[in-house]
Amino acid sequence: MIKKGLVVLLYGVVIAAVMIFKDSLLSWLSLGGMERLPWMIGAAILLAMIPVVPFGIVAGIIGAAYGPIWGSLINVASSIAAAALTFWAVRLIFQERGRQLMASVKGTERFIFLLERNAFFAVILARLLPFVPAVIVNIGAALFRMSFGSFIMATAVGKVPVMVVFAVMGSQLDSSWPVMLRTLFIYIFFLVVVYVGYRGWLCWMESLYKKEPADEYYIGKGD
Repeated sequence: MIKKGLVVLLYGVVIAAVMIFKDSLLSWLSLGGMERLPWMIGAAILLAMIPVVPFGIVAGIIGAAYGPIWGSLINVASSIAAAALTFWAVRLIFQERGRQLMASVKGTERFIFLLERNAFFAVILARLLPFVPAVIVNIGAALFRMSFGSFIMATAVGKVPVMVVFAVMGSQLDSSWPVMLRTLFIYIFFLVVVYVGYRGWLCWMESLYKKEPADEYYIGKGD
């Protein structure tokens, strides 16, 4: 899909910048509290709908501002709301534009192939991997014959652990470097395990089934 190395590099640069300028960031975040919550949630939903914005960074900032518990709740609610809005926008209005975007992004055929075999598990795995653009997951599920309820449930299952980790990492900005690095290494280990599982499942599925053109599985195609 998107170059994995580029995504990892982007996250690495931003994380390094946050660590270096964490005092300034904490000072800015301390200026407001719960009165800024509605604005923060609205901004988080909008940012989650923009493909080029790494939402993990936004989630970390929210965790720094509101702590691990409230931060996790805000992150999960915001990311699920953004996914739901995108899903319905594509399914009801922007089907053709969604197909064009899916066709323009390299690697989406594998995601569609997995959606065809087990849509629920495919969405969960895609949510757990940061290099899989959330907008591609939303659009693919909307164009594919996947129910909204299954999509939201799979999204929640995949989003919860990731958003909690980002909130916890953000809330540790005022902690010592060893504590922050330990949490970061745990998350990296988690990603490696998920990625290995994803690759294994993909290879297994491809060995069991012959790939077929994805277009015929899109809703509304040829209607």
